Amino acid sequence: MATVVTGTTSPVSIWSLCENAGISDQARKHAKSDMSPGVLLGKLIDAELYVDVIKLVSHALPKREAIWWGALCVEMISTKDDPPEDIEALRAVVQWVIDPKESQRIKAAFAADQCQKVSPACSLAQAVKWSDGSMSRPGLPVVPPGPEMTPNAIVAAVRLAAKKGDRAKQTQRLRDFLRLAVEVAEGRHHWTGKKPVGGRST
Repeated sequence: MATVVTGTTSPVSIWSLCENAGISDQARKHAKSDMSPGVLLGKLIDAELYVDVIKLVSHALPKREAIWWGALCVEMISTKDDPPEDIEALRAVVQWVIDPKESQRIKAAFAADQCQKVSPACSLAQAVKWSDGSMSRPGLPVVPPGPEMTPNAIVAAVRLAAKKGDRAKQTQRLRDFLRLAVEVAEGRHHWTGKKPVGGRST
């Protein structure tokens, strides 16, 4: 993952990345000043500090790739029995990833606002909502979302997705999600002409 992740992000101090991602003190002990984000991610995976890895991936990948990764994770645990607002939220997220124009972001924001409770798909729609635009009402001065809001929403979505279903399989789901992160960073799960894992209609 070392060359993959660093190859898709702008140069950044490892300490700045750790601070922005909010990783644990235990995870920070694995970091060194001359270490690339990818090398640190590998060490955290080896240490099974999966939550910290999710945080680093969500902050290290560009927004579009990070949200696409989140969509793939959420799709893995989605079922036909999910609430309609969750299905619509994930659909709106994927449409934005495929065509990240403002009108698609607004659709994802609307889908997020329709959610009745916190869920992986709705958290991911929030990530799209906060990826650009303004947090203020139309006609008021522009208030851009904070840079941490989208990655933090992705973290929430992926963590919720890992917890869905059989708790005994949570660790394996996290490992599967991290495998997807590598594949997304390497371009092996690109959104061009594709649908999320499972082929849900978009």
